[in-house]
Amino acid sequence: MNNDYLDNVYLPFINSELKNHIFNNYNSSFKEKDIEYKINNFGYRGTDFIENVDLLSLGCSNTFGFGIPSEYSWPELLKSNKIKTINSLASPGDSAQGQVIKFFQYVKQFGNPKNVVGVFPCYRAEFPLEKNKWEISSKEKKFTILHKNKASITLVDSHNTNFEKYHKSPYDPNKLLTTEITRYYTHTFINILEIYCKNFNINFKYSIYEHDYNYDFFDDDMNYLGSLKDYMLNYSNNYFAIDYPIPTLLISNEELSFKCHSEYADNKYFYRANDYIPNKISGHWGLHRNLHVAETINKLLV
Repeated sequence: MNNDYLDNVYLPFINSELKNHIFNNYNSSFKEKDIEYKINNFGYRGTDFIENVDLLSLGCSNTFGFGIPSEYSWPELLKSNKIKTINSLASPGDSAQGQVIKFFQYVKQFGNPKNVVGVFPCYRAEFPLEKNKWEISSKEKKFTILHKNKASITLVDSHNTNFEKYHKSPYDPNKLLTTEITRYYTHTFINILEIYCKNFNINFKYSIYEHDYNYDFFDDDMNYLGSLKDYMLNYSNNYFAIDYPIPTLLISNEELSFKCHSEYADNKYFYRANDYIPNKISGHWGLHRNLHVAETINKLLV
């Protein structure tokens, strides 16, 4: 057997570090446009981690609070007499799979939190990067390549990407890395986290933020025994739908007409984060959607 066969497959959950390698400078801060990001000693946004916190938040850039001041992100909006201490593992571009892996590294060092809340993307999954089989330009924004020594993992977004431009083997990757596969891995890892939290009496709640996702599952009454939809509808008590009036990620006339939270309407980040470009880039969540997310979650915390 070629020795490279095993060397080239990197298992991120074996002897993995908790440190987030997206940000190389730990215990630092940087500014992008008009937003300052303070990065802790493990490479995550916020203060240094403490043990046995009231809330551990999981997610990608929306939970990270990309493009908005940290105090406008939904985890920070949850601070109250009930939730006094918060750590966050949210990382831009991460998958649910990657977040669950980070969670288990986290609890080994900082113990179990009282509440765990994740707002996850569904269509991302991590796969081993193999020379001449799966090669992706690190400049392509729809992909993230994380390097650890000579091994790498590649994070793919099966919902939005044309794989043919990147794949090097003589078969159609769209038939191999389908949205069903990424959904399968997303919910398999979430289910592992559910089982752990149940066994350790941790209050765990999660949602999927893709705007069409809730409708795929809940608009149709039909579901099959043993299916993912059947599980989410009938067996999982941990899933919640974000209470937001419209599903679209674009700023629309309907959203501009909302009457709720009008006291914040003059805030420059109310509708969208600072990466919003009209008719081009939908941008990350603004304060308004974060308020709705926080209000939904607040009812579920212990």
